[in-house]
Amino acid sequence: MSAGHLAVGSATLGADAVSSGGTAPIVVTGTAQLGGQLEVADIFAGDGTYEIMRADSFQGTFDSVLLPDSWSWRIEGHSLLLTKGPVPVEATSWGRIKSTLGR
Repeated sequence: MSAGHLAVGSATLGADAVSSGGTAPIVVTGTAQLGGQLEVADIFAGDGTYEIMRADSFQGTFDSVLLPDSWSWRIEGHSLLLTKGPVPVEATSWGRIKSTLGR
């Protein structure tokens, strides 16, 4: 690993990374290069969104992702996030939906 760059070739996340007390994300100054396998072991984590990595930018993607049912992952801004349970969505009004449809 060189300064300002982190290569993630394989990661297994369990109770030590995701817990009811939250997470302590890996912080990368520079670019995080994703690859290999991301595997999440659900050890009684509560529903919610967990930040597992923060970086200036991300390149690549994982070659494979092994997630338990009801888990998903995404990159949002400068964060790699894991979500257990429903993914939060923006609330909207019926009026806003009608105006989008041109009615």
